Amino acid sequence: SFFRCFVALSRHKLACNLTPRRFFCMSMLRALGVQALLFCCPGRTHPPCGNSAQFSSWLWPTVSHVKARRAFSASDCIPRDGMDNAELTWQLFCRVQLPASPKMNKQVAHLVDLVVLQAPSFDAETLGKCVSALSRSRLNLNNRTVWKVLAERTVEVARQQVSSFDRLAVSMCVIGFSRVVFLCSHRELWETLRGMALLAREEMGRQEISNCVAGFCKIRLLVGDRVLWRALAKAAASVVPEMNPQHAANCVNGFSKVEGLFGEQYLWEALSSAVVALRHSMSIRELSNCVNGFSKVELLLGNERLWRALARKVRSVHEQMNPQDIGSCVSSFSKVTFLLTDKNLWDALNRAALWAAEDMNAQQLANCVNGFSKVHLLLSSETLWSSLSEMVIKEVQRMLPQHIGNCVNAFSKIRHLLDDENLWRSLGGAASTMANHLTSQGVANMVNGFSKVELLLGDRSIWDPLGKAAVSVIGEMIPQNTANCVNGFSKADSLLKNVKLWETLGDAVVAQ
Repeated sequence: SFFRCFVALSRHKLACNLTPRRFFCMSMLRALGVQALLFCCPGRTHPPCGNSAQFSSWLWPTVSHVKARRAFSASDCIPRDGMDNAELTWQLFCRVQLPASPKMNKQVAHLVDLVVLQAPSFDAETLGKCVSALSRSRLNLNNRTVWKVLAERTVEVARQQVSSFDRLAVSMCVIGFSRVVFLCSHRELWETLRGMALLAREEMGRQEISNCVAGFCKIRLLVGDRVLWRALAKAAASVVPEMNPQHAANCVNGFSKVEGLFGEQYLWEALSSAVVALRHSMSIRELSNCVNGFSKVELLLGNERLWRALARKVRSVHEQMNPQDIGSCVSSFSKVTFLLTDKNLWDALNRAALWAAEDMNAQQLANCVNGFSKVHLLLSSETLWSSLSEMVIKEVQRMLPQHIGNCVNAFSKIRHLLDDENLWRSLGGAASTMANHLTSQGVANMVNGFSKVELLLGDRSIWDPLGKAAVSVIGEMIPQNTANCVNGFSKADSLLKNVKLWETLGDAVVAQ
């Protein structure tokens, strides 16, 4: 047990801000059955001593960097009548890091009850620690009572003295509250956190900025806030050279969700250079997030140095990728024109998709189908397309309208699948039930795809709903989609006498 802990700690030392000069064992402290190790920060010649509250004050400042904290919990005994706030947050933090068990869940539940009781006395620092710790407990992310209390207390303390929230407390609250789905629409809370983040942004380091970007990008109320995002972009650009792989991936993923930043060349050039330099140290998930994020920024789609570097890295790790990462990379790389002829890259992704096809969910399958259909090198691969079509038939009822549209459009390009009645009847049935929920792009994709399948040209159960859907969204269509609809509907005999449809399409053509 000692050896495993020591090895695990030693692997983390290069990633720490405070590079440890040596490790030591604190007499194999027993904490909930786990033998704990703590490591020494530079300049400290002996382990700290005292109760867990004192341990807390020593370790919390390095909470973002000291991975050893997971193994330590001060005591197996929790007072039933409350405890000091510092003690409470420390106890909670330790327990949510440890493996779940009936006993552990019971202890965490008791601590959560104490948080609700003691929250009115929490200051800014305690709130930040408590929110950060509790957000790591999946069992409690839906506990509306405790989260409502913490949100109200955060707003209250900010009103009384906003300056009491330092950069660390602000970033902990942002990333913590963003993990709680039902709080993402809490306008008062997020406006308060937005204001505090703007005040503290100039003092924030790479970790705090990364947390704020990763948290705020999940909040629809703030995604269009140009003041907030421009401020975060400038702050992030100034510390990009100091970022580690996780920080860089969080920033790429977060900023890529804000369309208002797509034209900020200084930001994307800094992030792309950092990712190229850090790519060999990235985990597969971090790499996948960067590939997905950069693919949304049109400014970068021509950056050959960036994309060649990412493609080489993906090729080297494709065997370890999970279905989510595979789907994301296939979809993203298919947007980069000069990579569509990179045989080595697509062969690697082809193999990865075949291995993982049975484990893919509806969205991952749709991403793969849509992405691979743009790669001419793979259009004749019967093995790949037969495997994907079989899985789509199984998952078609779980797919969203957008996924169905992408699959219809993609499979219509594969010649040997045009006679697969089972596939097209499945897609046609799903399309007819979802027609009322289609966007203009979804309608155009389906009309364009189904019009190439002779098996379906006389099927009114498919074409009539699509005709009605087209009439309702024709005003939102771009010229190419309108042209696809005119061409596609002209092949469906059942719609040739639909006066309303053709008048609507004619007006759209004239207007465009």
